[in-house]
Amino acid sequence: MQIAREDLDSITENVWTTTMGLPVLPWLLETPRIERTAGALAGWIAIDGAWRGSVTLSCPQGLAQLVARVIFGLDEEGVREPTVAQMGDALAELTNMTGGNLKALLPEPCVLSLPRITTPEEASRRPGAMIAEATFECSGEPFVVRVYEEAVAAEATV
Repeated sequence: MQIAREDLDSITENVWTTTMGLPVLPWLLETPRIERTAGALAGWIAIDGAWRGSVTLSCPQGLAQLVARVIFGLDEEGVREPTVAQMGDALAELTNMTGGNLKALLPEPCVLSLPRITTPEEASRRPGAMIAEATFECSGEPFVVRVYEEAVAAEATV
C-alpha cells in the first residue's frame, strides 16, 4: 500500500497545528540524523489488522520539551521545566494522534497499539519497509515522521 506524501504532510500539520497550536513547516534541508542527537526521543505506535505496520515520530529533546510545555501548560511563569516522563507522555500523545489519523486511510479493520517511547535509533529499526517519510520543523527544531509497512503473510489455503 502507498501512503501519499501529501496525506502524511496533511495529517502531521493538522495534528500539530490544531491540537498543539504549533505551526509546522516542511524541513527543506537534508533529513536530519536525529538518531545521532543526544537526548533525542521517539514515539512509535503499531497498527495491526487488515494492514500491518507502524508510525514513528522522532525529535530532539528541545522539541520534546516544547511539546510537553504546551500539553501540560508549563509555559506559565514559575513552572518548572518538563520532566523526562512529561516529554515522553507528550510525544506519545502526538504519535498516537498521528497514527490514529493515518489509520483512517487504511483498510479496515485496523487497531492501534499503545504508543511507546524509545530512542530514535531504536524507532528506526521497525519491522518492514519504510513507505513514507516526512520531515518538518517546529520552532526551528526538526522532527521526522515515518511509516513502516510489514509484509502480511498469505493465509494458508486448506
